Amino acid sequence: MNDAKKTMNIFLVDDEPMVLRALKRVLRKEGYNIEAFGSAQEVLEQMEHRQPDCLVSDYYMPKKDGLELLAEVHERWPEVYRVMLTGGYLDDRVQQAIDRGDVHLLIRKPWKMEDIQKLLDAVRERKNGVLGHQPANPAIETARSEDEKPAETPQQRKQTVLVVDDEESFVAITSAWLEQLGFNALAEYRAEPVLEIIREKQPDAVIIDIILPGVDGIELIGAIRDLQPELPIIAVTGVRDRNLGVDAFRRGATAFLHKPFNMDTLEATLRCCLQCTRFSAPEQTAGELEALLQVQHAIASRLPEQRLLELMLQLLLKQSEADSASVLLVNPDGKTLRLAASYGLEEEGIPRDDISIDDGIAGWVIRHNEPQVVVGQPQNDPRFTPRRKNPAEVGLVLPLRASHKVVGAICLTRKSTNKPFMKTTVDLGLLIGSEIARALERTKEDERRQDLERNLMQRDKLVTIGELVSGVAHEINNPLGFVASNLATLETYLNDLMAVIEPIGANTPDFERAARLFKELGITDIIEDIPACLKETQEGVERVLKIVSDLRMMARADTDVKEPASLNEILEGAIGILWNKIKYRAELVRRFGDLPPYPCFPTQMGQVFLNLLHNAVQAIPNHGTIVVTTRAEPDSIVIEVQDSGVGIPKENLDKLFEPFFTTKPRGEGTGLGLSIVRRIVDRHDGRIEVESTPGKGSLFRVILPWPVPANNTKV
Repeated sequence: MNDAKKTMNIFLVDDEPMVLRALKRVLRKEGYNIEAFGSAQEVLEQMEHRQPDCLVSDYYMPKKDGLELLAEVHERWPEVYRVMLTGGYLDDRVQQAIDRGDVHLLIRKPWKMEDIQKLLDAVRERKNGVLGHQPANPAIETARSEDEKPAETPQQRKQTVLVVDDEESFVAITSAWLEQLGFNALAEYRAEPVLEIIREKQPDAVIIDIILPGVDGIELIGAIRDLQPELPIIAVTGVRDRNLGVDAFRRGATAFLHKPFNMDTLEATLRCCLQCTRFSAPEQTAGELEALLQVQHAIASRLPEQRLLELMLQLLLKQSEADSASVLLVNPDGKTLRLAASYGLEEEGIPRDDISIDDGIAGWVIRHNEPQVVVGQPQNDPRFTPRRKNPAEVGLVLPLRASHKVVGAICLTRKSTNKPFMKTTVDLGLLIGSEIARALERTKEDERRQDLERNLMQRDKLVTIGELVSGVAHEINNPLGFVASNLATLETYLNDLMAVIEPIGANTPDFERAARLFKELGITDIIEDIPACLKETQEGVERVLKIVSDLRMMARADTDVKEPASLNEILEGAIGILWNKIKYRAELVRRFGDLPPYPCFPTQMGQVFLNLLHNAVQAIPNHGTIVVTTRAEPDSIVIEVQDSGVGIPKENLDKLFEPFFTTKPRGEGTGLGLSIVRRIVDRHDGRIEVESTPGKGSLFRVILPWPVPANNTKV
């Protein structure tokens, strides 16, 4: 065993014991000394006496999270190699930590063995003094420092990717991730030097943000395409405008991604684009490249599943000169296949029912993830169960590969000739099929995520309303109590009036008795009280109906299309539901401005206001003031909820909108309230701001764009 390994110490920190055990198994197999800790506090206590060569910390941990831990270690023991382990999204805090140099290496869960090997190599080099002086962010080297690198032989050459974005944190994260994948990353934050860098450095691909300061990013893509006709260009943007994608493709983009995106998606897109370059070589026909671009256009345009599959078959029929084509998809049970789309199949070739995955060539290809070219009669091949009486002369069956599994098969057949399919057809079919499969997979993942978000929103809403049930019941029982009492009183009044009327209505009217009863029963007072009694009863019923209506509005599901609504009325509805909580805790001040009808998802906006008002009430320990303000500004609608409560500690401000973060006692709330508030505001293309002074109170400000962007009318 290598002596360096024997003396190398690695500390692992994670609150999940199973993760610690898995990492210890991997690293101990390599011969390193491993110590595991369940919290930041435990490892810091140990490091007071002894420091490791490397510290690997999980991000999400109780009390002190991984970023806070690595920042402290960076400050106190800068010589320790610091690694962040995370299974979540790379948020702004991670990006800022990388910028500061708190994190040397980022490893995503589930980790790959090459990630672990990169960690081991980095620690070994640092232990042996190979690294020497490190820059603030060693994972990234700018385009201008590339000249200082020693020249590589063609056999050693890594593919180089230029990342262009004015957002430094995005460049940092993306470049670090590319380096971990084995690419050379060139970083550039300005548009002006891009063309010169491409001329000098000759990158293999470019990742570029469309929105750059002072420059039309679409035109810059066109200039890059003019300079390098075959260079893969991946356009990215955080602006949700489908037309931007179409414009980018028209000017020469190879692919288009919306921020934020999963790094696995970026990797798959990048590798696909690099693979696409060989289809643009002079010896190949332009049709193959055109087919790939059509697929990218269709995916960017978010065509429905059926349209995408049909387009794929049309393109493959055209490029392969096949007579018929079909695609079979694996059903959710994983045991059967269904015909999803077809062209040119004879009547007998169209399956009426689902097909067992154990039958036929398509099932074999899916199970083994291997393309198959079939020539002549495959009846005698023990691998396949024949399904047709008159098979084609030549067949090509390709696996439809998504990110992690095979989801179906593409079948191409030729009956008129026994001319075999060319390798370029196989490669093109695999590439297009993989693009379509991953697009469908992403769509299904998006749908699942949206369903999960809707369920979380609904759960949070119901939990919040559930916490208010006693107060709402009180608000309902109050008017119901006096309504019931008034109805009983009105019944008594009616009986007294009937007693007075009865003598008058007899065959022989007894006016004297009626007059005596009129005086004895106090009919004058009754007549005076009846209008007030009826009015109070009506008001009580209206109050109950209003509360029920507010509850129904909050509990109902929104449609997929925004509808014009009065934000002031939605606010009033939230106030009505919370009124029993508010009135005993705070004076409510309304400062409502005149607002235009705003296109929104009313239930979701109601949930925003309900959460903000509920938090304001809970922030006031005894008695205080809550001020609710709405106003229209030239380019926005502003809603503010301000309380005179305890305020928010400075160290918690950055965590407020993180899922499951809460300062409430266990059992109160879901920890999702403000996280869901921000998601809803984001969905309306707005933003939320918070100002707070401990001991004086907090102000939450929701800013919605006005007028609403024309393309933002659906979820």
